[in-house]
Amino acid sequence: MAPINDFFLGLRSYGNSVAFVVKHKFYAYFLFPILFFAVIFHFGLEMASIANQLSKQPVEGSFLHKVWVLAKLGFFHALGFLALSLTRYIMMIVLSPILSIVSERVEKIITGNVYAFNFPQLLKDIKRGAYVSVRNLIWENIYAYSVWLIVAVIGMILGFEWELTKLIANTIGIVIGFYYYGFGFMDYINERIRWNLKESVLFVRKHKGLALALGSIFMVFYHYLIIGVADHRWLFWPGSIIASCIPIFSIVAATLAMHELIDLNKSKYVKEKLGTAAVK
Repeated sequence: MAPINDFFLGLRSYGNSVAFVVKHKFYAYFLFPILFFAVIFHFGLEMASIANQLSKQPVEGSFLHKVWVLAKLGFFHALGFLALSLTRYIMMIVLSPILSIVSERVEKIITGNVYAFNFPQLLKDIKRGAYVSVRNLIWENIYAYSVWLIVAVIGMILGFEWELTKLIANTIGIVIGFYYYGFGFMDYINERIRWNLKESVLFVRKHKGLALALGSIFMVFYHYLIIGVADHRWLFWPGSIIASCIPIFSIVAATLAMHELIDLNKSKYVKEKLGTAAVK
């Protein structure tokens, strides 16, 4: 029952995160993901537009010129793909410093914990956040593609319809994505209490229900909301603003949930302890 309890803890923490953000006026933190999303998505649209224009032009001239034109087309197409299709991965990497700061402030409010500012440690935290994001991206795709192959083979052996095979494989792949995004948010707290990556991995596996809950809400509001409004111009930007705010709610929810699991009052790396009534 532990995974189910952890899953509902994660869902409940998202609801609590909304109230927490409003009560403590965390609004300024939303400017960073909103501005970044606007910039990266606009950049992606521009790169995709350039690639589209190049693809419509006739490729003439010498062999070297044709190679050059094709190389440019591939370059702009790749940039557009990275910006538009992998925005959530890029977002998680770029927002690492902000998410770390938000998580630490949440902990300070609920426990009074104050951590000493250490610039080398801050750089280490940022590096850890970026590394975990890339690591999770790689493992998510390895497992997702492996599932695709296994399900496809089993489907052929058992004579499944291709649509059923795709549905099963996609569903499992989505759940894998939930886990790894939840892992990323939980790791900010694990890193702050100085757990190494191996210890963090073992902890998240033990509390996989929480990781799935955190990742599922993040993906629904960040990835699938954007897909849902992509063809409706008047809904796209409002939907995108909501989507770009979800990483902040996710890290707040992760910190609140982790406090219930491990009691952050017991952290050994606190510089000083403030009374929670005195914390602003």
